[in-house]
Amino acid sequence: MSVPTVEMGGQSQGFLLRVERVERVDERRLTGRAKRAERAQLLGVSPEEAALAPSRARQPAELRHTDEVMGLSFSPDGRFVATGGEDASLVIWDAAGGSKAAGKILADPIVALAYSPSGLYVAAATTGSSVVLWGTAEEREVGQSDFGCPVLSVAIGKGDLLAVGTVENGVSLLSLPGMQEVARLEHEGHVRCLSFSPDGGMLSGGGGIDDMHGLMTNKTQDHEMKTVVWRVANVGKDCKYMGSISFHDIVHAVAFSPAGAVLAVGGENRMISLLLVDRDFDHESQLACTAGVRCLAWSPDSRFLASGGEDNQVTLWDVLGEQIVFQTPKASDWVCCVGFSPDGRWLASCGFGHHEATLHPVGPVEALEAET
Repeated sequence: MSVPTVEMGGQSQGFLLRVERVERVDERRLTGRAKRAERAQLLGVSPEEAALAPSRARQPAELRHTDEVMGLSFSPDGRFVATGGEDASLVIWDAAGGSKAAGKILADPIVALAYSPSGLYVAAATTGSSVVLWGTAEEREVGQSDFGCPVLSVAIGKGDLLAVGTVENGVSLLSLPGMQEVARLEHEGHVRCLSFSPDGGMLSGGGGIDDMHGLMTNKTQDHEMKTVVWRVANVGKDCKYMGSISFHDIVHAVAFSPAGAVLAVGGENRMISLLLVDRDFDHESQLACTAGVRCLAWSPDSRFLASGGEDNQVTLWDVLGEQIVFQTPKASDWVCCVGFSPDGRWLASCGFGHHEATLHPVGPVEALEAET
């Protein structure tokens, strides 16, 4: 049976947007209670003041591997966190106690991980061009698929739909647990990041191509530095291209907010763009970063956004106030993955040069005061 291919749309099909970096701050933002309430509604968050801070009563937890940790993902109930990296070890940890609950040594190093919203599966992309599916109930490998080319990203949406981004300028959409291919979604660059909308009905893929030649960086044509959005379903013929957003530099991170109102996009242009889902992904605002962004994660209430990347630290943003809440201490190398626990009590990160994923304890200021 043939697998449907969802092609990129032309000028007359879908939305086509371009986002440029804006250096100055818009001084009109958040002037007055009415404007604040209006913007909060757009972003799907509460207009009330909110604060999140590191906990002094709880200690950070280190989930140690024998080599660099390249990916992490929390279970939907927050009880477990999956990690993997250069040591080819897929580990399922007890998030509360920091002990190993399950795991397996794979044939190749792990480059990306995704927990399913159902909690039944963990998908691990490896340098061997394959994706391994771990069954959490069985506590064993329940599937594997080879894509014949390097895999860069994985994501799992509601309905256990697996998306796999590769260097072949596209996304494979597979149903779980059988890993049968449902559709192929075209992209004009390497698909470096993926994110499903909270309801599982939309998929965003970001990427671009950067071929290194000695000290020269050759970024190919601007049209390949895209974030593409597709409507997706478990039936291939129901999948369709919705539109794309072009960027001047490579996109490394995309993340739908839990409220479903915003798609955050970050990359080498040193900014995080906030795009409004219900307005055909119109550019709402941007957060200026000091270095390239490699990863993004939303807090469960959609009020805060964590970013990490080439500045060697994790930055927590208040998206309504468009300001930095706090930053973790500088690491020795880039941060490659961040994640919030579903209860908002942990902010996890991992990166190059470190053999552990770190769980940073966080919480609302009022709750933290009660802890002490």
